[in-house]
Amino acid sequence: GKAGSAEPGAIDGIRERAKALNPDAAVCSADLELVVDQPERMTGQRVLVIEDGPTVTHGGMPFGAGTVAAQRHGATPVDPRPYAVGTIRDTFEAYPHLEKVLPAMGYSEEQRDALAQTINACCAAEDVSCVVDASPARLDRMLELDVPLLRVAYRFRQLDGEPLEQRVLALL
Repeated sequence: GKAGSAEPGAIDGIRERAKALNPDAAVCSADLELVVDQPERMTGQRVLVIEDGPTVTHGGMPFGAGTVAAQRHGATPVDPRPYAVGTIRDTFEAYPHLEKVLPAMGYSEEQRDALAQTINACCAAEDVSCVVDASPARLDRMLELDVPLLRVAYRFRQLDGEPLEQRVLALL
């Protein structure tokens, strides 16, 4: 799913291992393209990046697609930690590797309230022009925010091999 960012030779190694495990397996390379709503709105701006909560918390990643999108479009992510309240503050304490990302943790009403308060406080204090949201949730529909929200998503792009849809249909 991320052939475009793999180290040279890594894909060949994966193909060799797959062939050794199952010589008849169909293998393809693919990439996940970042798709950003109105990327020009973040260029040269200070932004708050919201990442998928599980990815950056117990998944251990220091950043995700939102940070990559912000960097690619010349935005400057800000540090939300000083503005974190309630359960969001607790999340930062539990996952100290997080710096310039805000994990989307909003499963309960209390968490959603803490998330909205953290976002709005950070945006006001840090002169943020927009929120870059790479979470799978539709935060713009769940939270009342004081700044525009730009969504980041992935688009699957197959690079080689039998078309995936065709392969799946043949197996059904």
